[in-house]
Amino acid sequence: MKMTLYLFSLVSLLIGAGCESDDEDDFRADVPSVVLNAFQSNYPKASDVEWEMLGDDYQVDFEIERVDYEAIFSAEGDMLKYKRDIIYRASRSR
Repeated sequence: MKMTLYLFSLVSLLIGAGCESDDEDDFRADVPSVVLNAFQSNYPKASDVEWEMLGDDYQVDFEIERVDYEAIFSAEGDMLKYKRDIIYRASRSR
């Protein structure tokens, strides 16, 4: 009985994980091409890109060389805001 419950839980988890990535792919298809083109021209080296709606605008979270970024684009493709994490590296000299 425990083995059946374990297998059922594992299968449910795998199915749920697969559904989540499909939703993200579907949303990217809903981002207007003018917005995608503006993003790609500003950040050609972006990776781990995730889009979401922010009112009438499009928010994108991404990374470049392990630094997190966030940008907001209007539906016309204009970048309204952006921010990036600043990495502090303490000096080790004493």
